[in-house]
Amino acid sequence: MEIKDLKMVEQIENECFKIPWPMSAFLQVLTMKDTLSVVWDESGDIIGYGMVIQLKSSVHIVNLAVKPSYRRKGIGSRILLNFIRYGEELGKKVATLEVRTSNLPAINLYRKFGFKKVEVKKSYYPDGEDAIVMRKELNFGVQNR
Repeated sequence: MEIKDLKMVEQIENECFKIPWPMSAFLQVLTMKDTLSVVWDESGDIIGYGMVIQLKSSVHIVNLAVKPSYRRKGIGSRILLNFIRYGEELGKKVATLEVRTSNLPAINLYRKFGFKKVEVKKSYYPDGEDAIVMRKELNFGVQNR
């Protein structure tokens, strides 16, 4: 993901989430050290994206979305798998994320890749909805880059 991609990313963000991230949040993560931000491009049109940050012993997935008209085609799975491999290549032990309790398609996607619910953060989102914290153990025996 590059700064030039943010206009299209913002459009998808607004389509996908009832309380979308502001552009400043995307810029902050995109310009941070030790992050990976990706877009899924199809014929010059961004149809999905994700952002993950490195922490001491983990990677934390902070955002992942696919344009509604392109869902259920494996794009979210490929982005998520990219993040899992990224964490493993860095020698991280776990991958974590938060997801709205109402976002069943995302929860099912994360479960499919071995993420497990570890806690619920009450009123985590600005509208008061709870977040499920999910975690996946990584195969951290993979060599660092």
